[in-house]
Amino acid sequence: MDIVPTTCLCGNRDGWPVSRTSDNLVIVQLCKHCGMGYARNYPDAELLAVYYRHIYRDRTKDTPETRWNKQVEHGKDILAWLDGDIRFPISRMLDVGCATGGTLHPFWNSAFFYEGIDQNEEFIKYGQSRGVDVRLSTLDEVTDEYSLILMRHVLEHVDDPLVMLRQCHDRLNDGGYLYVEVPYFFIERGAPKEQLLSHHKWHFRPETLRAAMQAAGFAIVKEEQPNHLRILGRKTGTQNGACYHPPYTRREIRSLYLRCLYYNLKTWIRNHTRVFFDR
Repeated sequence: MDIVPTTCLCGNRDGWPVSRTSDNLVIVQLCKHCGMGYARNYPDAELLAVYYRHIYRDRTKDTPETRWNKQVEHGKDILAWLDGDIRFPISRMLDVGCATGGTLHPFWNSAFFYEGIDQNEEFIKYGQSRGVDVRLSTLDEVTDEYSLILMRHVLEHVDDPLVMLRQCHDRLNDGGYLYVEVPYFFIERGAPKEQLLSHHKWHFRPETLRAAMQAAGFAIVKEEQPNHLRILGRKTGTQNGACYHPPYTRREIRSLYLRCLYYNLKTWIRNHTRVFFDR
């Protein structure tokens, strides 16, 4: 188990440090080649598995019941957002990283069969007690095909987002849909540091998430950037054989870097001014 240097999705390791995470444990870089935000160093797969099994839930401070209630409300929002682009009811759907499975509950009348997978045993047991078909598993172990896959706040955690997106592609029916939601890196009304968590390896903007999904073989149906970034992709006939393409020019990446510095400085001044006047 070790902390290892991160290579960006584009294969580059050269980046500008833009901020530390909110707990000051991890330095986040902006790739000079493609503009992706990523953790400079990150736990290897073995250490990460220990973290998610024993530490992660304690840091989130959510009880299973609290998580269930939050997920049910968010599931209603997702269903409303998808309605009109997907013709419901559908045959089968899968929620990857389902936690308690509460997100699936509002879909009970919109899919003939739905299931969820997660690695948190406590959440899975709670979801099963609420009558949702969820199980302790990973995407590698899934062999069925689906009409819709949900992946909410998962992609920023995984070792290689392109591998996971391609795994989703392989498990969808022809013309099937993938819903992806991630934190929005660098929302302009706040400083990067306030949004960065040390257990997130990747920090997406609309352009970088769009490029990753297209590289994995998805046509973008629609996207939205409220407090988080979400995209609906439709499976194309074949995966794109090309690698992840840089979505930004060098000039645009430099501009992003300067804006990150600006928002960090603005937040630092605001916080220190507040401390001064509170004395």
